[in-house]
Parts: sequence; structure tokens; C-alpha cells
Amino acid sequence: MTRINNDSAKLASTPGKNQDTIWRRSRLNLSGFLIFNLIAIAVPMKGYAHDSKRGNPGVHREMLHQSILPDFPDHIVTALTVEIAPGAVVGPHRHGGFVYVYLLQGRISSQVEGEDPVEYSRGQSWIEPAGALHKHTENPSKTEPAKFLAVIYSEENAIITQPDKDSRD
Repeated sequence: MTRINNDSAKLASTPGKNQDTIWRRSRLNLSGFLIFNLIAIAVPMKGYAHDSKRGNPGVHREMLHQSILPDFPDHIVTALTVEIAPGAVVGPHRHGGFVYVYLLQGRISSQVEGEDPVEYSRGQSWIEPAGALHKHTENPSKTEPAKFLAVIYSEENAIITQPDKDSRD
């Protein structure tokens, strides 16, 4: 997983930059990002169905919203929740766009190719670059389901989630 780095300290040392101004700008940018996503989820969908994947027992995907991004021609934003049953594993896969993930419930163990596995807890978030091989996703709990919100920014005709048949867990 790629974690969001806070470069405010680097920017604050730049001549002519005010750390307080940079911090406020960063908060506003993040606030705008989150507000945009919450609005995108709240807007009624235009008949999109559940995004259920066969052959993945213990994993339930529910499409919340999908719409064209007016400021980015030929691009869409897709929001969905994914619930993973206790002990369930998601096989290797790739996403056709940039993914922002927020863990709503439980814990998730996740690994993207080239990075160490990371275990996330409720309230944490992370990003995944477009096309990166997501080698492993698992709910390590034996009793509690895990649920996360995924917001994916992609080209309009991209395959949102594609199983990777050539890789092995």
C-alpha cells in the first residue's frame, strides 16, 4: 500500500512559504477531497447494480455510486463498499484506476507487489496506484467482519477490478 506522506515540513522550509498557510491549504484540499467523495456517494445512482464477484466466497461488494467526472473527460469515479467475512481472503487482482480506501469496520491485512504486508484497523485509510498488483487481502479476524469504502478514479471504460490469473498468493 502507498501511504500519503505529509510534505508540509519540506514546504514550510521553502523561502516565502508560511507553515500555517500551508497547513490550512492542506486541510482545505483534504476537506474538499472528502466532501467531493461524500457528495458523490450521496447522489442517487443511475441504475448501477451490485458489483458481485463470483468465486470469492466471504466477499460482498456493493456499488454505491458511479458517475462521469465533468472536469476530467472520459473519467469516472466509482464508490463501493466491500465486506470481507472473518478469515476470508481475496485473491490477487489489479484495479483499473487510482483507489482510495477507508476502513469502516474490523481489520484488513493487505499487500501490494513490491511492498511489505500491512495490517489496517478501523478508521485508517490508504491508497493504491492504478494497475498495481494487489497480491493479498485478508480479514485476519476469526470473529469480526471487515468492511471498507473504496473510491476509484479511472478511465470510463476501465475494468474496475480484474483478477490476476498469472500471480500466485
